[in-house]
Amino acid sequence: MRRMCEGKSQDEGRVEAALAAVLQSNLHIGGRAPVYTRVTSPVASPMHSGVDGDGWRVDMGGDSFFLKLHDGDTADFIDLGASFKAAAAAAIVGVAPKLLWSDLGLGAAMWEYKGMDWRTALFDDSWNPDVVPKVAGTLRRLHGSQSFGVTRSIFDTLERYVELARGRGVKLPGDFGWMLGNVRDVAAAMLAAGADRCPCHGDLIASNIMIGPPRDAIFVDWDEAGDADPYWDIGVYMAEAFPFDEPALAMIEEYSGRADRRLLARARLYGIATDLAWAVRSLILAHQARRRDVEYFKYGQWRALRCRVALHDPKFEQMLRSL
Repeated sequence: MRRMCEGKSQDEGRVEAALAAVLQSNLHIGGRAPVYTRVTSPVASPMHSGVDGDGWRVDMGGDSFFLKLHDGDTADFIDLGASFKAAAAAAIVGVAPKLLWSDLGLGAAMWEYKGMDWRTALFDDSWNPDVVPKVAGTLRRLHGSQSFGVTRSIFDTLERYVELARGRGVKLPGDFGWMLGNVRDVAAAMLAAGADRCPCHGDLIASNIMIGPPRDAIFVDWDEAGDADPYWDIGVYMAEAFPFDEPALAMIEEYSGRADRRLLARARLYGIATDLAWAVRSLILAHQARRRDVEYFKYGQWRALRCRVALHDPKFEQMLRSL
C-alpha cells in the first residue's frame, strides 16, 4: 500500500490528487493519513470489468473506501454527472453502495467499501438459483424508485456510436449493415409497442453485481444508468446469464410474477440491441484508446458475434412480431 506523497506512477499521482481533494472537502472522515492500493484493473475479455477506470481501496482513520478514477479513453461514452447522480440515488433505495464524494473535474468518486463478506459476482452466480431471486428483487426496488432525471434509449445510443465509428474510420464487421438494419427494425417495433420508463442500471453484467450475506445483491458502476424500459435491464442480464429460454422465462416470472413469453421476447430484443451497441463502442475504443493492453477488439468481436447469432435464430422474427 502507498501513503500520500509516495506515488511513483501517473495513476498513483491521480489517486493522490483525488485524496487531497477528499481531505479538503466537507466529507467527515476520521484520520488524515490515507493509504491506498489498486484493487481493480481494466479487463475486457473474457470478463468485461473496470474498462472505464481503475479502482482503489483507501484506508483512512480505521475505515475503508473505494475510489474510482475514470479513464479519459471513455470520455466519449460516459456522462459522469449523470452517472454520479444515479449512483447516489440508487444508494438511497439500497441497491448500490453509498456514494460519499465525487469530483467531475478529476473524474473521480469515492464510495463506502463493502467488507470481506461481499464479492463481485462471477458468470456462475448469474444463473445460480440462490442468486437470481436476489437480483430480481434488487431490480424491482430499483425500477420502483424515483426517476433519475435522464432518459436512456439503447437505440439512440447505438446510432450515436455508429456515427462516431464512421466519422473516425473505424472498421466494422462485414455484415454490420445487415445487423444494424435488423436492430433498427427492433427499435421501430419497440417504439410502436410503447413502454413504461423507470430508473434502470443499463449495464447489468456479472462484474457490475456484488453478492453479499445472505446472498444479497447490489449493483455497481452506474455509467449507463437512466430512465428506460425496465426490460432493457432484464435483457442485458439475461443475455449473459440465460442463453436458453426456459431458465430465462423463469427469471421473467421471478421478476414480474408471470411467465410471459412476450416479456421474454421484449427482454431478448433489448439484449440483442445492447450487444450491437457495445460491439461498436468496443471497436471504437480498439481503434483509438491509448491503453493498448485492454482487449477492446476481442470484446467487440464477441458482442458482435452474440448479436449475429441471435439475429440468425429463427425465433428472432417471432419475437419481433410478438411485441
